[in-house]
Amino acid sequence: MTLDEAIKRENKIAKENQKIVDTEIVFDDVSLSQLYCDDTEVIEEHLENYKKCAEYHKKLAEWLEELKSLREYKEKMEMQYLD
Repeated sequence: MTLDEAIKRENKIAKENQKIVDTEIVFDDVSLSQLYCDDTEVIEEHLENYKKCAEYHKKLAEWLEELKSLREYKEKMEMQYLD
């Protein structure tokens, strides 16, 4: 897996989890309420977990972007000194 592929994957996972938090829809149009019989405590717990997961993967994507930028900068500096 390349760095770009990893960044894309982490952003996709973050967006998918955030979508569940925003819509409370999981799977194919099945809501958390339907899955957990309107048990608000369980639903809130699941939403919090999806939110944490989205934040985790978003942060990981940001770190990977930073790593990519640093590698590009390092490569640029090495090329400058080789010329």
